Amino acid sequence: MAGAIAVWVVAFVSVPVVAQVDELTGPAWNLADQAYRAYEAKDFRQAVEAARGAVALRPYLSRLRVLLVNSLAAAGDLSGAIAEADQAIAAGIGVDELRGIRDRLAGQVAPPPAAPAPAAAPAAGPVDEAFAAADAGYKAFARKDYAAAIANARRAVAFAPDKEAYRLLLINALAAAGRLAESEAAATEALSVAPGSAGLRLQRGYIRQRLGRLGQAMDDLSRVLKEPGLTADQKRSARLTLADAAIASKNPARALAVLSPLAGERGYDVQARRGFALQALGRQEEALAAFTLARSGTAKRSERAGMTRGAITALVALERKDEARGRFAAALSSGELADMKPLDIAYLANQVGDDATADDYFSRADQRGDLKGSALLDAAYVAKRRFDNARAESLFRRAIDAHAAGQIDLTPQRLLEIRRDVTNVSRTWGLNASLIYGPVGVGDPGFSIPASGGNTLQVGGEVYWRPPVIGNRNGATFEVFARAFETLYDATGGATGPRTIQSSFGARWKPLSEHNLVVEGSRLVPVGALSRHDWLMRVLYSKGEGGDIRYDAAHWRYWQFYGEVDRFTEVHETLANGELRFGHSFRITASSENIVATPFVVVGAAYDSLLGTPGTIGAGVGGTVRFWFRQDKYSGPASYFDLTLQRRAKVAGDKRGGGWFFTASLSY
Repeated sequence: MAGAIAVWVVAFVSVPVVAQVDELTGPAWNLADQAYRAYEAKDFRQAVEAARGAVALRPYLSRLRVLLVNSLAAAGDLSGAIAEADQAIAAGIGVDELRGIRDRLAGQVAPPPAAPAPAAAPAAGPVDEAFAAADAGYKAFARKDYAAAIANARRAVAFAPDKEAYRLLLINALAAAGRLAESEAAATEALSVAPGSAGLRLQRGYIRQRLGRLGQAMDDLSRVLKEPGLTADQKRSARLTLADAAIASKNPARALAVLSPLAGERGYDVQARRGFALQALGRQEEALAAFTLARSGTAKRSERAGMTRGAITALVALERKDEARGRFAAALSSGELADMKPLDIAYLANQVGDDATADDYFSRADQRGDLKGSALLDAAYVAKRRFDNARAESLFRRAIDAHAAGQIDLTPQRLLEIRRDVTNVSRTWGLNASLIYGPVGVGDPGFSIPASGGNTLQVGGEVYWRPPVIGNRNGATFEVFARAFETLYDATGGATGPRTIQSSFGARWKPLSEHNLVVEGSRLVPVGALSRHDWLMRVLYSKGEGGDIRYDAAHWRYWQFYGEVDRFTEVHETLANGELRFGHSFRITASSENIVATPFVVVGAAYDSLLGTPGTIGAGVGGTVRFWFRQDKYSGPASYFDLTLQRRAKVAGDKRGGGWFFTASLSY
């Protein structure tokens, strides 16, 4: 009986409650497994033979030493068992456990003690009861009957409160049953009885890590590493677990320091942790080397997949994206990632820029019900880059619903951006209209007609349509349009009214998602008697900051550049127009959260090849008030109305560079 209990004690105590690396792998694990099976089948000679082989391969593991000692004792070789125990104790392996086993075995070899005095007899009862309860507890734990293990452990502790092994049984049975808070309380109580016990403190550190009390766990584990009483493998395990806690608490430097005595090891357990700590510190080259070593040091597919994932992340950070994509593709095709969840594979594919695979695995995760929270947004942006606007819109809407349900924490500004994304991917048509006053050359050349060079007032608009499939490809747009413009007033007495109505039909293409470069071609068709019949080619570019509404600030910096070049092919006229603004935008919250006022300074220039003085430059000040509207829970604000007034002084060229400039525009 004593031998059986000792086997269960060491097997139980020497394995921490939390997941940790078990060096009992490969041939050593196979031999140990044979020994345990033979012991359970009462084939003690076979148990001794297999245990000796395991000890030869892993001599520093106390659990194997105890297995050999107990197997020898069960086979009847008590002297050999005692000799093996003495040898291990002398080497500092499993000292506490083996000393207790050795003492019990020595008692069986030595002459039996004299019968106890009658007065001492009652004391033997509780000790025997404790032993029997513990034995029942160990056996219950072995068959995973944790409720019985806990009940028997409590009885054993009640009978022998100073017995550390029984308290460890209770602590670990509670932890195995998922009752971690009770397990920690039991460990704390045990330490109050035996404050110098390194084993108890070590176990409490493991439990506290599982509870997420990382600071307390690190305190226990750091203290226990400074104390005697632990075997070499227990100290090693404590270091690994302390490193885990340090990484989880975002203290990678401490994790590296804790692992430094083991840094020369090339195995998975050390190098994997070093890789994550180095990566958190931004030391990507070293992290990549550590992940590569760790991957070669394990045969487990899930662990190899984790190291591949870490290496890919490091390669992406090092801007070696082609290499990262290659590693990902190889791991996926080889089946190495088969144990990973579809959502994890989707994120890995997204990281290396493989949108097709990412979209596929996001869809698989969605079918499994795993696409939730912020993952909805990540999947939506992948679908958007894949030009699947309908799916992107659906995912954006689901993300907005998830925010409303409290599943995603989005700031008002982030929510606005997502609603804008819904508007953009769902838009198929739009309307622009404007009323423009100022010198000739400051309006839209596509609408303007030849005039005398004075101030004019023009009104016009356009309707545009984005064809399916090619209309919006992740912000690269293609639109066909029809527009018309009319001159209402000309300060020099030039033509006005219906006879100036100019229509045009054409298409424009914005080929780049991230840059607002537009190429346009249109046919000018005369409606009024004085309007043109011509072809117009245009190139437009704009860039700026702060022109959109924001909900994360009351005011913000504003600047904008706009420029274009236009060519009429039949009259051989070239026009150019440019404007640069610097200012500051203010949200007028007293009226509406969607009204923005922007004062600015401005420099503008215009060119007309048919004029005597073709170029002009002006500078001055101006201001814009813009009201955003047309929004709902999911989209917008999708439209705006804008009023802009400027006063410029001529800097160079003709008088078109100076004067008053006014625009009222609607974008719907």
